Amino acid sequence: MTKRIWPVLAAVVSFSIAGCSKDDSTPSTPATSLSLNASAASVVANGVNTVTITVTDTSGSGPINLTTTRGTFSTGGTTATIAGASGVVTLVTCDATAVATCAGTAVVSAMGPSGANLVSITFGSLAGICPTNCSADPGCAARTCSLSGGGSGTCSATTPSTCVAAPSCIPLPAGATTETSCTDGVDNDCDGATDCEDSACADQACGGPTFLCKNDVCTDTTSGLAILVTPARARLPASAGAATTVTVTVTGDGSPVAGMSVTISASAGALSAATGTTGSDGTAAFTYTAPGTAGSATLTASLTAVPTVSRAVTLTFPVLGGFQIPSNPGSLQFPVMGAAGSGWNEFGWVQVQVLDDQGRPYPDGLPVRFEHRRLGGSTLGAPLTADTATCVAAAGCVGTLAAISSGAEEPDTTGLAAAWIYSGKIAGTLPITATATAGGVTRTVTLPAPAVVGARASGTSFSATCTRNVPALAETDCSISLVDEPFTCQAMLKDRFGNLLGTATPVIFVAEAAAVGKVATTPVYDPAQGPTGQEGLGIAGQIFNTLGGGLPFDVAPQAGEPSAVHALDGCGTRTHNPRDGVVTVLAIADGEEGLFDLNGNGSHDAGEPFTDQGEPFVDQDDDGVWSPGEWFLDVDGDGIYDLPNGAWDAAAKIWTQSVVVYTGPSATIPVGGNFLGTRWANAAGFTNACTATAAPAPFAVLAAVTGPPPAPPTSASYVVVASDMNLNHLHTGSSYEVAVQAGDVAVTYFGLPSYTDLHGLFYRYWPCDQLGNCAAQCRATGAAAPCEMVPSLSAFGCGVAAGVRVTGGSQPSAGGVLVDWIVDVPWEAYGSGRISTTIRTISGTSN
Repeated sequence: MTKRIWPVLAAVVSFSIAGCSKDDSTPSTPATSLSLNASAASVVANGVNTVTITVTDTSGSGPINLTTTRGTFSTGGTTATIAGASGVVTLVTCDATAVATCAGTAVVSAMGPSGANLVSITFGSLAGICPTNCSADPGCAARTCSLSGGGSGTCSATTPSTCVAAPSCIPLPAGATTETSCTDGVDNDCDGATDCEDSACADQACGGPTFLCKNDVCTDTTSGLAILVTPARARLPASAGAATTVTVTVTGDGSPVAGMSVTISASAGALSAATGTTGSDGTAAFTYTAPGTAGSATLTASLTAVPTVSRAVTLTFPVLGGFQIPSNPGSLQFPVMGAAGSGWNEFGWVQVQVLDDQGRPYPDGLPVRFEHRRLGGSTLGAPLTADTATCVAAAGCVGTLAAISSGAEEPDTTGLAAAWIYSGKIAGTLPITATATAGGVTRTVTLPAPAVVGARASGTSFSATCTRNVPALAETDCSISLVDEPFTCQAMLKDRFGNLLGTATPVIFVAEAAAVGKVATTPVYDPAQGPTGQEGLGIAGQIFNTLGGGLPFDVAPQAGEPSAVHALDGCGTRTHNPRDGVVTVLAIADGEEGLFDLNGNGSHDAGEPFTDQGEPFVDQDDDGVWSPGEWFLDVDGDGIYDLPNGAWDAAAKIWTQSVVVYTGPSATIPVGGNFLGTRWANAAGFTNACTATAAPAPFAVLAAVTGPPPAPPTSASYVVVASDMNLNHLHTGSSYEVAVQAGDVAVTYFGLPSYTDLHGLFYRYWPCDQLGNCAAQCRATGAAAPCEMVPSLSAFGCGVAAGVRVTGGSQPSAGGVLVDWIVDVPWEAYGSGRISTTIRTISGTSN
């Protein structure tokens, strides 16, 4: 560091280095706009390795001076300078084998116009760096390192950054072709046979001076006897109670020897007996119980009469390393589950792999506790146990104990522990943790959470919404529409608990008029996406084409529905009423009939209300009852319309419906001497748009008088009405305006220039009880069940009605006054693209 800047830097960092040696201190970093970043936090100091230091001053000025306490910069020396506001310098390590003071912490300091900063890099030897950073240097390959779960391994030569567990056998040295030792207890040639078990060791020395490998065992050539100690399992969990069977076999010249007394002992743990006698098969069996601590135990068995004939075997109780999410077959049987009662993926296994500190599967039998915070009644599989320390049942937590199990044929090979998870009523994710303790070490892991979605459509929450108003009657040939104005409908499907469906569910759409596209399907829930990427969950959309499609059926007016007789559409004189423009649309899916779960147990119980549906049909006359001639879906193929069966069906064709209003051009409809539809009406005595009114008399208003004495202008009040020939609200693309054609008056129009997509009537599809009570949904206990879905069309508006005030101007209008009510209905007619405009005029005077 240059003499010029050292006093300044010392003032900045002196508070953090007091009491520490100059070379090994790591001062805290003061706040500054100057930043330093090193390419490595630790490096082997061999005189060759380098570290890249990136320096940036966000204040945008330089120069920046750097100093290092260890090593040198590539430019030479312990100082370097960056001319601008940012740059890169290379720090070259010293050689720790040659310089005693090289190893330690290198502190690189920087000073610029905006302040100072520093960064620390550890300089160390291969032995010091490699255990925690295999990638620090190529020389780390094959050196001992620390495994992430505990224990030691070796730095991989092929994947430098990886510390791998020691292999289960030791490969032969170069040029060797067979077992290199018959007494080291190691499978040298990795052929699965150790020492005397390997044919290469036949007749080779295997112990004392009288012992040779005979018949695959180390045999005393003096007596011809040999002894084997074979544990059923060589590895046991380091938990109390872990046990295995140990078989001691005595042979003579390769044949079993019966009646031989054997003595057995263990350096740790307990045996079921200290002595035993071989049976006719030459074996004696013992039970060994592990001590419950990590480590190992040596079991030694010998012939009681000939103690020199003995054999020892080592059992290990590995340190618990940690958990791993298994990649195959995975941690979850069903990453996406159906809500309870759906019949789809309602329960499945969840599993975790437990590893020892060498990265190998942990031995079978270790208890693993799975815990789950319940959601809508979700639970873990039996047997359930309450853990008051970590899992309080009263707080909605359940736990279950499972043991690591690889199967009877291949114990200790997978390290897998599994439990069953059952979904609940509510859509969401099911959090699960797994915990295990071995040898005083406890590990816990949070497992990937299965997602619960609605999986069976319920008639309770099956709804359809459509474009409300389309100008399909603007041009027809009295049979089909000649207007190309497609509209859409969406069906929303939920399960009995109100959860949106997350499974692919086909939906059939049928319309009283219009041509329908192919079958639609709800999307599949994707657990990899967030909620904002799945807005369409549970929704199936469909498009309907008006061009070339049929027209709504002509129906007789129902009670309270306005009507008028005319032939304005050119299709003959007939009674026109709003429902003549109503098109019924059906959505049909597979699911269960709607139920009302009064006791909240998630299922249908006797006496609880439910909606009973017959075969789906197009209700052309809007009375809620199938009538001959109305289309229906013949589900059972018997050619007869099937009424509701009076029972709740868990599997059925459920359906819902909505309506779309087909409208035409603006129309003025004469009714006797009065008028309906698009017209002017006197405000006085006006009831509503559905009541015919007489043609209004010309108005007479007075202009303003300046005086003397001055007088304000007078006004006249009217109502303007607009509808089509069926007395329906016009298409949402229509525009409305009141304008003065002639004369000096002011007009105030109290309506809107356009109106949103409106039916122009009230429509509801609602469950009513058998007594016809539709005031509230059929939910109450004791309702006259079963309920039925009933459509209701009422509150006919007969179009738009708005007030107009005509006010005299600043001077009289000698030539009279004309005011226009302009209703503009644009539509795309087949091949013409015409625009229809209706103008109704009222006249008067302004004197």
